[in-house]
Amino acid sequence: MLREEELLVSYRDLPFALKKANMTEAIPISEEEFSALKRTMRHIAFDNMYMPHMYVQVTGHCNFNCLHCFAAKDNNPRVSEISMENMVRLMDMARDCGICSVGITGGEPMVHPQIREIIRGFAERGIAVAYFFTNGYLLSQDILDLFRELNQDPLIWVSFDGIGTHDVMRGVPGAENATLKAL
Repeated sequence: MLREEELLVSYRDLPFALKKANMTEAIPISEEEFSALKRTMRHIAFDNMYMPHMYVQVTGHCNFNCLHCFAAKDNNPRVSEISMENMVRLMDMARDCGICSVGITGGEPMVHPQIREIIRGFAERGIAVAYFFTNGYLLSQDILDLFRELNQDPLIWVSFDGIGTHDVMRGVPGAENATLKAL
């Protein structure tokens, strides 16, 4: 049983969405309410304003050479990729901050050699993969099966420049057919 002073929540401890401009004193709440509130306040571990979603560029590398893009494969020596060690640290911090969902992007996230481990890592930390941005060329059934296995249902954004122009814009012969197949 919690003591009465443990059942008081101060203005500073309330999640951002619950703050009221005129609230200046602690308010009494039940033990049940306190437990529920603590679950929604995981972000306080880092004293940040609660932001439930983030985007992660897992790599700057890409398998296409798009005319309009900084991540074109011609620029590969100039771009980098997050290491799995740093990715794990980022995923842990995101969990501890109360991040609920993530958008995975790149470059092309499918070229990251550990993309499956990254997807799995977010799911294991209770962070939903809400968006997955890809050019579609490397999108495969095993990635879709992984999302299903992990009970993840991301909105998969596939970039496409249009029939007859996609290969030219992307700088890769056959890109259009591969992207249409992925769609």
